[in-house]
Amino acid sequence: MAQVKETEYYDRLGVATDADKTEIKKSYYKLAQKYHPDRVEEEEKEQAAEKFKEISEAYEVLSDDEKRKLYDKRGKEGLQQSGFHASNPFDFIRQFFNMEENQNPNDRAEPILVTLQQLFTGAVIKTTIQRTIICSNCAGIGSMNEKYKGSSECGTCEGKGSILRMAQQGPMIYQFEQVCPDCQGSGHNIAEADLCELCKGKKVTIQDKEFTIDIQPGMEYDEHVSFFGEGDQVPGQTTGNLIFVLQPAESDKTCAFRRKDKDLMLDYEIPLIGALTGYQFIIKNLNNEDLHLQTHGIIKPGEVMKVKGLGMPIKNQPESYGNLIIKFTVVFPDEISPQQEHLLIEAFEKLPPVVPPTTQWKVIEKILPGSDNEMHESSEEGQNEGEGCSIQ
Repeated sequence: MAQVKETEYYDRLGVATDADKTEIKKSYYKLAQKYHPDRVEEEEKEQAAEKFKEISEAYEVLSDDEKRKLYDKRGKEGLQQSGFHASNPFDFIRQFFNMEENQNPNDRAEPILVTLQQLFTGAVIKTTIQRTIICSNCAGIGSMNEKYKGSSECGTCEGKGSILRMAQQGPMIYQFEQVCPDCQGSGHNIAEADLCELCKGKKVTIQDKEFTIDIQPGMEYDEHVSFFGEGDQVPGQTTGNLIFVLQPAESDKTCAFRRKDKDLMLDYEIPLIGALTGYQFIIKNLNNEDLHLQTHGIIKPGEVMKVKGLGMPIKNQPESYGNLIIKFTVVFPDEISPQQEHLLIEAFEKLPPVVPPTTQWKVIEKILPGSDNEMHESSEEGQNEGEGCSIQ
Protein backbone atom coordinates (compact mmCIF):
# COMPACT_ATOMS: atom_id res chain seq x y z
CA MET A 1 0.00 0.00 0.00
CA ALA A 2 1.12 3.54 -0.72
CA GLN A 3 2.52 5.50 2.20
CA VAL A 4 0.21 8.37 3.13
CA LYS A 5 0.04 10.76 6.08
CA GLU A 6 -3.65 10.04 6.77
CA THR A 7 -6.12 7.40 5.64
CA GLU A 8 -9.41 9.00 6.79
CA TYR A 9 -10.69 9.85 3.31
CA TYR A 10 -9.78 6.39 2.03
CA ASP A 11 -11.52 4.84 5.02
CA ARG A 12 -14.68 6.85 4.37
CA LEU A 13 -14.92 5.36 0.88
CA GLY A 14 -13.73 1.91 1.97
CA VAL A 15 -10.83 1.77 -0.50
CA ALA A 16 -7.12 1.12 -0.19
CA THR A 17 -4.65 4.01 -0.33
CA ASP A 18 -3.37 2.76 -3.69
CA ALA A 19 -6.86 2.44 -5.21
CA ASP A 20 -7.18 3.75 -8.76
CA LYS A 21 -9.77 6.28 -9.93
CA THR A 22 -12.15 3.60 -11.18
CA GLU A 23 -12.26 1.89 -7.78
CA ILE A 24 -12.72 5.22 -5.99
CA LYS A 25 -15.54 6.30 -8.34
CA LYS A 26 -17.30 2.93 -8.05
CA SER A 27 -17.18 3.02 -4.25
CA TYR A 28 -18.44 6.59 -4.10
CA TYR A 29 -21.31 5.79 -6.46
CA LYS A 30 -22.38 2.86 -4.29
CA LEU A 31 -22.13 4.76 -1.00
CA ALA A 32 -23.83 7.87 -2.40
CA GLN A 33 -26.86 5.77 -3.33
CA LYS A 34 -26.89 4.23 0.12
CA TYR A 35 -26.63 7.43 2.17
CA HIS A 36 -28.39 10.06 0.09
CA PRO A 37 -31.10 11.56 2.37
CA ASP A 38 -33.72 11.11 -0.34
CA ARG A 39 -33.27 7.33 -0.14
CA VAL A 40 -33.59 6.69 3.59
CA GLU A 41 -36.43 6.73 6.09
CA GLU A 42 -37.37 10.05 7.70
CA GLU A 43 -35.82 9.18 11.08
CA GLU A 44 -32.50 8.34 9.39
CA LYS A 45 -32.20 11.46 7.23
CA GLU A 46 -30.06 13.55 9.61
CA GLN A 47 -27.50 10.80 10.15
CA ALA A 48 -27.48 9.89 6.44
CA ALA A 49 -26.95 13.55 5.45
CA GLU A 50 -23.83 13.74 7.61
CA LYS A 51 -22.48 10.51 6.17
CA PHE A 52 -23.33 11.71 2.68
CA LYS A 53 -21.39 14.92 3.31
CA GLU A 54 -18.35 12.96 4.53
CA ILE A 55 -18.13 10.61 1.55
CA SER A 56 -18.67 13.47 -0.91
CA GLU A 57 -15.81 15.43 0.64
CA ALA A 58 -13.58 12.35 0.49
CA TYR A 59 -14.40 11.72 -3.17
CA GLU A 60 -13.90 15.38 -4.10
CA VAL A 61 -10.33 15.11 -2.82
CA LEU A 62 -9.38 11.60 -3.94
CA SER A 63 -10.80 12.02 -7.46
CA ASP A 64 -8.59 15.08 -8.10
CA ASP A 65 -4.92 14.24 -8.76
CA GLU A 66 -3.51 17.45 -7.26
CA LYS A 67 -5.72 17.40 -4.15
CA ARG A 68 -5.06 13.71 -3.59
CA LYS A 69 -1.30 14.21 -3.88
CA LEU A 70 -1.43 17.04 -1.33
CA TYR A 71 -3.65 15.01 1.01
CA ASP A 72 -1.38 11.96 0.82
CA LYS A 73 1.61 14.12 1.72
CA ARG A 74 0.18 16.56 4.28
CA GLY A 75 -3.28 15.28 5.25
CA LYS A 76 -6.41 17.38 5.87
CA GLU A 77 -4.36 20.12 7.53
CA GLY A 78 -2.36 20.58 4.36
CA LEU A 79 -5.53 20.84 2.31
CA GLN A 80 -6.97 23.50 4.61
CA GLN A 81 -3.76 25.51 4.49
CA SER A 82 -3.95 25.45 0.68
CA GLY A 83 -7.42 27.05 0.85
CA PHE A 84 -9.47 23.93 0.12
CA HIS A 85 -13.11 24.00 1.21
CA ALA A 86 -15.43 21.08 0.51
CA SER A 87 -18.23 21.81 -1.95
CA ASN A 88 -21.88 21.58 -1.07
CA PRO A 89 -22.38 17.78 -1.27
CA PHE A 90 -25.68 18.12 -3.13
CA ASP A 91 -24.19 20.46 -5.74
CA PHE A 92 -21.23 18.11 -6.02
CA ILE A 93 -23.38 15.02 -6.56
CA ARG A 94 -25.30 16.82 -9.32
CA GLN A 95 -22.03 17.66 -11.04
CA PHE A 96 -20.85 14.10 -10.62
CA PHE A 97 -23.87 12.60 -12.31
CA ASN A 98 -23.90 15.21 -15.07
CA MET A 99 -20.32 14.11 -15.84
CA GLU A 100 -21.41 10.48 -15.78
CA GLU A 101 -24.36 11.12 -18.08
CA ASN A 102 -24.78 8.67 -20.96
CA GLN A 103 -22.12 6.33 -19.52
CA ASN A 104 -24.74 4.09 -17.94
CA PRO A 105 -27.08 2.53 -20.50
CA ASN A 106 -29.76 2.36 -17.82
CA ASP A 107 -29.86 6.13 -17.31
CA ARG A 108 -33.30 7.49 -18.03
CA ALA A 109 -34.07 11.05 -19.18
CA GLU A 110 -37.47 12.64 -18.65
CA PRO A 111 -38.56 16.16 -19.74
CA ILE A 112 -39.94 18.44 -17.07
CA LEU A 113 -41.81 21.56 -18.21
CA VAL A 114 -40.89 24.81 -16.47
CA THR A 115 -41.77 28.43 -17.16
CA LEU A 116 -39.41 31.37 -17.46
CA GLN A 117 -41.04 32.73 -14.33
CA GLN A 118 -40.09 29.54 -12.41
CA LEU A 119 -36.52 29.85 -13.62
CA PHE A 120 -36.55 33.44 -12.37
CA THR A 121 -38.07 32.93 -8.93
CA GLY A 122 -37.17 29.29 -8.29
CA ALA A 123 -39.79 26.62 -7.74
CA VAL A 124 -40.48 23.18 -6.32
CA ILE A 125 -42.13 20.84 -8.80
CA LYS A 126 -43.54 17.45 -7.87
CA THR A 127 -44.09 14.82 -10.52
CA THR A 128 -44.86 11.11 -10.50
CA ILE A 129 -42.86 8.74 -12.70
CA GLN A 130 -43.53 5.10 -13.51
CA ARG A 131 -40.33 3.07 -13.23
CA THR A 132 -39.43 -0.60 -13.22
CA ILE A 133 -38.05 -2.07 -10.01
CA ILE A 134 -36.71 -5.49 -9.10
CA CYS A 135 -39.62 -7.72 -8.11
CA SER A 136 -39.88 -7.70 -4.33
CA ASN A 137 -41.51 -11.12 -4.28
CA CYS A 138 -38.83 -13.13 -6.12
CA ALA A 139 -35.87 -10.68 -5.79
CA GLY A 140 -35.55 -10.45 -9.57
CA ILE A 141 -35.29 -14.19 -10.25
CA GLY A 142 -38.69 -14.61 -11.84
CA SER A 143 -39.61 -17.59 -9.65
CA MET A 144 -39.88 -18.58 -5.99
CA ASN A 145 -38.42 -22.00 -6.75
CA GLU A 146 -34.91 -22.40 -5.26
CA LYS A 147 -33.58 -24.17 -8.34
CA TYR A 148 -33.71 -20.96 -10.39
CA LYS A 149 -31.58 -18.88 -7.99
CA GLY A 150 -28.38 -19.67 -9.87
CA SER A 151 -29.75 -18.33 -13.15
CA SER A 152 -33.22 -18.14 -14.57
CA GLU A 153 -32.10 -16.79 -17.93
CA CYS A 154 -32.67 -18.88 -20.99
CA GLY A 155 -29.28 -20.25 -22.05
CA THR A 156 -30.20 -20.23 -25.73
CA CYS A 157 -31.03 -16.53 -26.13
CA GLU A 158 -29.21 -15.31 -22.96
CA GLY A 159 -32.40 -13.71 -21.69
CA LYS A 160 -33.07 -11.65 -24.83
CA GLY A 161 -36.11 -13.64 -25.93
CA SER A 162 -34.89 -13.86 -29.52
CA ILE A 163 -32.02 -15.33 -31.50
CA LEU A 164 -30.30 -14.54 -34.80
CA ARG A 165 -30.43 -17.06 -37.62
CA MET A 166 -28.34 -17.20 -40.79
CA ALA A 167 -29.85 -18.09 -44.16
CA GLN A 168 -28.57 -18.28 -47.70
CA GLN A 169 -30.51 -17.35 -50.81
CA GLY A 170 -28.53 -17.85 -54.00
CA PRO A 171 -25.12 -16.23 -53.49
CA MET A 172 -26.39 -13.98 -50.69
CA ILE A 173 -26.13 -14.80 -47.01
CA TYR A 174 -28.33 -12.81 -44.65
CA GLN A 175 -29.39 -12.95 -41.01
CA PHE A 176 -32.77 -12.55 -39.40
CA GLU A 177 -34.18 -12.48 -35.88
CA GLN A 178 -36.69 -14.99 -34.59
CA VAL A 179 -38.41 -15.81 -31.33
CA CYS A 180 -36.29 -18.11 -29.16
CA PRO A 181 -37.70 -21.63 -29.56
CA ASP A 182 -36.62 -22.73 -26.06
CA CYS A 183 -38.21 -19.94 -23.97
CA GLN A 184 -40.85 -18.84 -26.49
CA GLY A 185 -39.66 -15.24 -26.22
CA SER A 186 -39.91 -14.94 -22.44
CA GLY A 187 -36.13 -14.75 -21.92
CA HIS A 188 -36.17 -17.25 -19.06
CA ASN A 189 -36.25 -21.01 -18.70
CA ILE A 190 -38.71 -21.08 -15.81
CA ALA A 191 -41.49 -23.59 -16.08
CA GLU A 192 -44.91 -21.97 -16.21
CA ALA A 193 -45.92 -23.61 -12.94
CA ASP A 194 -42.89 -22.03 -11.22
CA LEU A 195 -43.42 -18.44 -12.39
CA CYS A 196 -43.47 -15.73 -9.71
CA GLU A 197 -47.08 -14.81 -8.97
CA LEU A 198 -46.25 -11.09 -8.76
CA CYS A 199 -44.06 -10.44 -11.82
CA LYS A 200 -45.08 -13.52 -13.87
CA GLY A 201 -41.42 -14.27 -14.60
CA LYS A 202 -40.57 -10.77 -15.83
CA LYS A 203 -38.29 -10.19 -12.78
CA VAL A 204 -39.43 -6.58 -12.47
CA THR A 205 -42.62 -4.76 -11.53
CA ILE A 206 -43.91 -1.23 -12.17
CA GLN A 207 -43.69 1.38 -9.42
CA ASP A 208 -45.25 4.86 -9.29
CA LYS A 209 -42.86 7.15 -7.46
CA GLU A 210 -43.14 10.87 -6.74
CA PHE A 211 -40.08 13.06 -7.21
CA THR A 212 -39.57 16.59 -5.91
CA ILE A 213 -37.53 18.73 -8.29
CA ASP A 214 -35.87 21.82 -6.87
CA ILE A 215 -35.67 24.53 -9.53
CA GLN A 216 -33.03 27.03 -8.46
CA PRO A 217 -33.30 30.69 -9.53
CA GLY A 218 -31.18 31.25 -12.61
CA MET A 219 -31.31 27.69 -13.96
CA GLU A 220 -31.54 27.31 -17.74
CA TYR A 221 -33.52 25.27 -20.23
CA ASP A 222 -31.86 21.93 -21.09
CA GLU A 223 -30.18 21.91 -17.68
CA HIS A 224 -30.38 18.60 -15.82
CA VAL A 225 -31.62 17.65 -12.37
CA SER A 226 -30.40 14.14 -11.59
CA PHE A 227 -31.66 11.60 -9.07
CA PHE A 228 -28.90 9.04 -8.84
CA GLY A 229 -29.85 5.40 -8.71
CA GLU A 230 -33.51 6.18 -9.48
CA GLY A 231 -33.57 4.96 -13.08
CA ASP A 232 -35.21 1.73 -14.17
CA GLN A 233 -33.86 -1.29 -12.31
CA VAL A 234 -32.58 -4.23 -14.35
CA PRO A 235 -31.63 -7.55 -12.71
CA GLY A 236 -27.88 -8.02 -12.56
CA GLN A 237 -27.07 -4.49 -13.73
CA THR A 238 -26.16 -1.23 -12.04
CA THR A 239 -29.23 0.95 -11.68
CA GLY A 240 -29.00 4.10 -13.77
CA ASN A 241 -29.92 7.65 -12.87
CA LEU A 242 -33.22 9.41 -13.45
CA ILE A 243 -32.39 12.68 -15.21
CA PHE A 244 -34.99 15.43 -15.53
CA VAL A 245 -34.26 17.80 -18.43
CA LEU A 246 -35.75 21.28 -18.06
CA GLN A 247 -37.89 22.19 -21.06
CA PRO A 248 -39.91 25.38 -21.81
CA ALA A 249 -43.59 25.23 -20.94
CA GLU A 250 -46.16 26.07 -23.60
CA SER A 251 -47.10 29.29 -21.78
CA ASP A 252 -43.62 30.71 -22.47
CA LYS A 253 -44.70 31.36 -26.05
CA THR A 254 -46.99 34.14 -24.80
CA CYS A 255 -44.60 35.55 -22.21
CA ALA A 256 -43.59 39.17 -22.86
CA PHE A 257 -40.06 38.48 -21.69
CA ARG A 258 -37.41 36.47 -23.48
CA ARG A 259 -34.16 35.23 -22.06
CA LYS A 260 -30.70 35.68 -23.50
CA ASP A 261 -28.08 34.14 -21.20
CA LYS A 262 -28.36 36.16 -17.97
CA ASP A 263 -30.35 39.03 -19.51
CA LEU A 264 -34.09 39.50 -20.02
CA MET A 265 -35.30 40.92 -23.33
CA LEU A 266 -38.50 42.94 -23.72
CA ASP A 267 -40.18 44.70 -26.64
CA TYR A 268 -42.03 47.85 -25.55
CA GLU A 269 -44.18 50.38 -27.39
CA ILE A 270 -43.67 54.01 -26.46
CA PRO A 271 -45.81 56.95 -27.73
CA LEU A 272 -44.18 59.55 -29.93
CA ILE A 273 -44.40 62.27 -27.28
CA GLY A 274 -42.63 59.97 -24.82
CA ALA A 275 -39.94 59.16 -27.37
CA LEU A 276 -39.29 62.88 -27.84
CA THR A 277 -39.56 64.20 -24.29
CA GLY A 278 -38.83 61.27 -21.95
CA TYR A 279 -41.28 58.78 -20.55
CA GLN A 280 -42.28 57.09 -17.31
CA PHE A 281 -43.96 53.70 -17.34
CA ILE A 282 -44.59 50.67 -15.15
CA ILE A 283 -44.17 47.00 -16.07
CA LYS A 284 -44.50 43.85 -13.98
CA ASN A 285 -41.37 41.78 -13.67
CA LEU A 286 -41.34 37.96 -13.67
CA ASN A 287 -41.67 37.95 -9.89
CA ASN A 288 -44.90 40.00 -10.33
CA GLU A 289 -43.38 43.15 -8.83
CA ASP A 290 -43.96 46.58 -10.37
CA LEU A 291 -40.90 48.10 -12.02
CA HIS A 292 -41.00 51.89 -12.30
CA LEU A 293 -38.93 52.85 -15.34
CA GLN A 294 -38.03 56.22 -16.81
CA THR A 295 -36.34 57.31 -20.03
CA HIS A 296 -34.47 60.54 -20.73
CA GLY A 297 -33.80 62.20 -24.04
CA ILE A 298 -34.95 61.14 -27.48
CA ILE A 299 -35.64 57.49 -28.24
CA LYS A 300 -35.46 56.50 -31.90
CA PRO A 301 -37.59 53.70 -33.39
CA GLY A 302 -35.89 50.34 -32.78
CA GLU A 303 -33.48 51.77 -30.22
CA VAL A 304 -32.27 49.34 -27.56
CA MET A 305 -31.62 50.38 -23.96
CA LYS A 306 -30.80 48.51 -20.76
CA VAL A 307 -31.63 48.65 -17.07
CA LYS A 308 -28.85 47.23 -14.93
CA GLY A 309 -29.62 44.50 -12.43
CA LEU A 310 -33.19 43.72 -13.54
CA GLY A 311 -32.42 40.64 -15.64
CA MET A 312 -32.26 36.97 -14.70
CA PRO A 313 -30.80 35.94 -11.34
CA ILE A 314 -27.38 34.35 -11.67
CA LYS A 315 -27.38 30.81 -10.36
CA ASN A 316 -25.54 30.24 -7.08
CA GLN A 317 -24.71 33.96 -6.83
CA PRO A 318 -27.23 35.50 -4.40
CA GLU A 319 -28.28 39.08 -5.18
CA SER A 320 -26.56 38.95 -8.60
CA TYR A 321 -28.63 39.61 -11.72
CA GLY A 322 -28.22 40.25 -15.40
CA ASN A 323 -29.73 43.25 -17.17
CA LEU A 324 -33.15 44.08 -18.59
CA ILE A 325 -32.76 44.88 -22.30
CA ILE A 326 -35.65 46.89 -23.81
CA LYS A 327 -36.20 47.41 -27.52
CA PHE A 328 -38.51 50.35 -28.16
CA THR A 329 -41.09 50.69 -30.87
CA VAL A 330 -42.23 54.29 -31.32
CA VAL A 331 -45.99 54.56 -31.87
CA PHE A 332 -46.88 57.45 -34.15
CA PRO A 333 -50.34 59.08 -34.05
CA ASP A 334 -52.69 58.34 -36.92
CA GLU A 335 -53.17 62.06 -37.50
CA ILE A 336 -52.53 65.49 -35.97
CA SER A 337 -54.67 68.63 -35.97
CA PRO A 338 -53.66 71.80 -37.85
CA GLN A 339 -52.98 73.44 -34.50
CA GLN A 340 -50.64 70.58 -33.46
CA GLU A 341 -48.93 70.75 -36.84
CA HIS A 342 -48.38 74.49 -36.42
CA LEU A 343 -46.94 73.98 -32.94
CA LEU A 344 -44.61 71.28 -34.17
CA ILE A 345 -43.36 73.42 -37.04
CA GLU A 346 -42.82 76.26 -34.66
CA ALA A 347 -41.12 74.05 -32.07
CA PHE A 348 -38.73 72.45 -34.53
CA GLU A 349 -38.19 75.65 -36.54
CA LYS A 350 -39.03 73.91 -39.79
CA LEU A 351 -37.77 75.90 -42.79
CA PRO A 352 -39.12 75.52 -46.33
CA PRO A 353 -36.65 74.05 -48.83
CA VAL A 354 -35.00 76.50 -51.24
CA VAL A 355 -36.41 75.58 -54.67
CA PRO A 356 -37.63 77.49 -57.71
CA PRO A 357 -41.23 78.71 -57.27
CA THR A 358 -42.32 76.85 -60.39
CA THR A 359 -41.35 73.45 -58.92
CA GLN A 360 -44.14 70.87 -59.10
CA TRP A 361 -44.38 68.91 -55.80
CA LYS A 362 -45.39 65.26 -55.99
CA VAL A 363 -47.69 64.05 -53.26
CA ILE A 364 -46.61 60.86 -51.43
CA GLU A 365 -49.73 58.83 -50.80
CA LYS A 366 -50.32 56.20 -48.14
CA ILE A 367 -50.73 52.61 -49.22
CA LEU A 368 -54.04 51.48 -47.86
CA PRO A 369 -54.41 48.20 -45.92
CA GLY A 370 -54.72 45.28 -48.33
CA SER A 371 -52.31 46.81 -50.84
CA ASP A 372 -49.22 44.99 -49.53
CA ASN A 373 -48.82 42.98 -52.75
CA GLU A 374 -48.82 46.16 -54.81
CA MET A 375 -46.19 47.67 -52.51
CA HIS A 376 -44.09 44.51 -52.71
CA GLU A 377 -44.25 44.37 -56.48
CA SER A 378 -43.41 48.07 -56.80
CA SER A 379 -40.40 47.73 -54.53
CA GLU A 380 -39.12 44.78 -56.55
CA GLU A 381 -39.41 46.71 -59.78
CA GLY A 382 -37.58 49.63 -58.25
CA GLN A 383 -34.77 47.36 -57.08
CA ASN A 384 -34.32 45.84 -60.51
CA GLU A 385 -34.34 49.16 -62.35
CA GLY A 386 -32.28 51.16 -59.88
CA GLU A 387 -29.77 48.54 -58.78
CA GLY A 388 -26.58 50.18 -57.63
CA CYS A 389 -28.21 53.61 -57.18
CA SER A 390 -28.42 55.57 -53.94
CA ILE A 391 -30.56 58.43 -52.73
CA GLN A 392 -28.57 61.66 -52.40
